[in-house]
Amino acid sequence: MTRAAIYARISRDRAGAGLGVDRQAAECRELATRRGWDVVATFIDNDISAFSGKVRPQYEALLGAIEGGRVEAVLAWHNDRLHRSPKELERFIDLVEHHKVAVAVVQGGDYDLTTSNGRLSARIVGAVARHESEHKSERLRSKMRQLAADGRWRGGNRHYGYERGYTAVCEAEAIVIRQVAGRVLGGEPTARIVADLNRYGIPTANGARIWHGITLKGILRSPALSSPPGGQCPPVLDDVTSARLRAVLKHGKVTTQRTLLASVLVCGNILKSGEPVAHQPGELPAPGELDVACGRPMGSRPQHGRPAYACRTELGGCGSVTVMGDFADEFVSRHVIAVLDTRALAAMLNDEDNDEPAALFEIERAKAEMVELADLDAPLAFKAAQANALQRKIEAAEAKVAASARSNILRLVQPGQLASRWPSLTVDQRRAVIRSVVTRVECLPTGKGRQGRANRLAIHYRGRLDPANVAKAAAVLRAAR
Repeated sequence: MTRAAIYARISRDRAGAGLGVDRQAAECRELATRRGWDVVATFIDNDISAFSGKVRPQYEALLGAIEGGRVEAVLAWHNDRLHRSPKELERFIDLVEHHKVAVAVVQGGDYDLTTSNGRLSARIVGAVARHESEHKSERLRSKMRQLAADGRWRGGNRHYGYERGYTAVCEAEAIVIRQVAGRVLGGEPTARIVADLNRYGIPTANGARIWHGITLKGILRSPALSSPPGGQCPPVLDDVTSARLRAVLKHGKVTTQRTLLASVLVCGNILKSGEPVAHQPGELPAPGELDVACGRPMGSRPQHGRPAYACRTELGGCGSVTVMGDFADEFVSRHVIAVLDTRALAAMLNDEDNDEPAALFEIERAKAEMVELADLDAPLAFKAAQANALQRKIEAAEAKVAASARSNILRLVQPGQLASRWPSLTVDQRRAVIRSVVTRVECLPTGKGRQGRANRLAIHYRGRLDPANVAKAAAVLRAAR
């Protein structure tokens, strides 16, 4: 009895039930019974297109069975279930001709691929199937372009924050988006926000109760939040907030931290000839002495049950410097609050070197030029070079917006209120405030029993804070002691 293999395939299985391929396989078994063939294997590729060019694992397994001599006949529901690519068809023809394998189909008639007439018929049917796939693809692309040009919904899943088809704003979801956007721009990591969404059972757009970081970021990055297709309903977010979110999520990786100054503190120990040597603050090395600062970020390492920061050898540090966490957190916090919590300094920080408006304008202008470039009648190489240049402009502008947005938490606190609001801020928000004006805090070594000396910590501010302003803050601290 002839050993036969069944191959079934469907391009798209929306329900995921596999009913289409099951029907194909059932009719192929009926055909095998009529032919008196014994079905020894069934190969099924579900939800995989033969036109897309993607690898079909079960089709490759079928070819392996033919090449290994394990089957003598192939059954399919139609020839286009096997192939929609002339290149694939020629490979199949060579294989079945070499191994003398029969091919039978339920619909469309059999092809004897061992004869020239049979191969011609198969090639004609394959060419027609290829044409149908290409023509369908062209029609769909044309439809999508027209819908996009008209600003209409192009189908797909419902966007979180809007009713289906962008006909109206879903107010309950819009409130969630605005709250989440404020937290992200306020310096909170998305992982913590996702945990809160899951804890409180906030449903996703499809009603699921489980959120993932990639899902939330996809929603917040979507331009539809500020520009819903069709213009039938108001946007959930304004253009500036939406642009800030996209820039921060693209260029500003925010991670959850349990301590205030981890990686902000750096080891200031001086290494001489590979050995740690403690220099007092302001002390210069001897002439000709080659000293190099350790400079490695310090991490959390509790000491005797109390929080502390330490230079860690496992991270490449010298391991010789430790500072108590309570002292370091309180000292740096008081100093930064004193620097920021005056009306004059707050105004300076909000207005000075603010490139955000110009960067947002640059992004919109570059995107408009991208659209014009697509319709430009010019050589492909020229258009590609121009597109790359515009993309670099967009990325550079987005980086400026992200840098500005990372310090947006300063705008959430009114001048003169930072000290009173500080206890209510989360650790991540406090870190965001500190990192907005501080590049690093250098921790210098000290002798035994003197871990709390204030001159151990040297705060390095960003360039926009001139020495006079820092001196004012130091005077405030001295007056408060």
